[in-house]
Amino acid sequence: MKIAIDATPLAVQKTGIGEYTHQLALHLALRHPQDDFLLVANFPFPPVKGPPNLKSKSCATNWIAGRWWLAGLPRLLEQEGVRIFHGTDYSVPLLPLRPSVLTVHDLSSVRWSHLHERRTRRTSRRLPWMVRMAAHVITPTLAICEEVKQEFRLPGGKVSAIPLAPGPQFHAAAGDDDPIRKRYGLDQPYILFVGALEPRKNLVTLVRAFAGLPRQLLAETQLVICGPRGWKNDDFQAEIGRLQPANWLRMTGYVPDEDLPALYRGATVFAYPSLYEGFGLPPLEAMASGVPVIASNVPSLTEVLGDAALLVDPLDVEGWRQGIRTLLCAAEIRQTYVRRGNLHAQKFCWERSADLTYSIYQKILSEFCPGNWDRVWRTMLRWVPEAR
Repeated sequence: MKIAIDATPLAVQKTGIGEYTHQLALHLALRHPQDDFLLVANFPFPPVKGPPNLKSKSCATNWIAGRWWLAGLPRLLEQEGVRIFHGTDYSVPLLPLRPSVLTVHDLSSVRWSHLHERRTRRTSRRLPWMVRMAAHVITPTLAICEEVKQEFRLPGGKVSAIPLAPGPQFHAAAGDDDPIRKRYGLDQPYILFVGALEPRKNLVTLVRAFAGLPRQLLAETQLVICGPRGWKNDDFQAEIGRLQPANWLRMTGYVPDEDLPALYRGATVFAYPSLYEGFGLPPLEAMASGVPVIASNVPSLTEVLGDAALLVDPLDVEGWRQGIRTLLCAAEIRQTYVRRGNLHAQKFCWERSADLTYSIYQKILSEFCPGNWDRVWRTMLRWVPEAR
């Protein structure tokens, strides 16, 4: 059986969805060597290194095939003899010639649309159509599973929650990390945040809380924010201008995969004040790296992190200040969360996530019934010209 997986999240700087796509494709191929897995996109992307049954294909497009979800992708899937398509980034082909699985990571573009860019809001407008085109929908948590069922009035049997997991590169055993951290100017204790700089991540609360720490702690500790610049950062930039941090704030920009584990392992505390999440992979990565976590008590993070993290209301600046101070100053409490977090992170693994996803493939393939128009659509796709 040949299964195609959307690789468009790999064509840009890798974030959580890119990591999900990478790890899922790799572990599906490792766990199911009898099948072929094909990562496809209409943009160039770095191939995922894996077993021989995992291949990558970047496709050039022309004026017709450039309508990727309508014509280009369906034509490619026909040519490759693909049985199932998995859309890992909110999109599936618009021609239902084969069963497809759609991963909906969260509904932030629907429920928090005012915090997103215009192009993301366009994606949200077509999401109702996508969830109905897909044979099955996967979400990363039960909280998002319930949101999707309620928002789009889907039957319970069409939506499943399958968790993500920290990658094997995130672990507490330190290597030669010092040169990497020095390259980013990290030569003193620091609190770490990892994620895109966007309003939903609620960084204003974090910098306000940190700025209110006692002067001695501010002199000894840095707040390190790692991630691409994102969008709609006016409030965050204005807050930085008001606080005028001298030496306690360091913004690294995007950190590549090979450097990120060292930055996690060097942190004294990991902070994640997000207003809304679908899963929250960075806190789990921090736990796997042996770092205590303070995070928002929003539903998905509460579900994923449980009592292994110190959970605080995302808008409670004083609560965040006290929580950060506790983890910085109380070594016994800090070590308790390190132990809890490391054990908790071990409950999540990509092998299990891949197996649960594969069981969805088997289920929808056994239930798939071609429509009356399939022969007509397949004939029309043969006339889509090749890209040059």
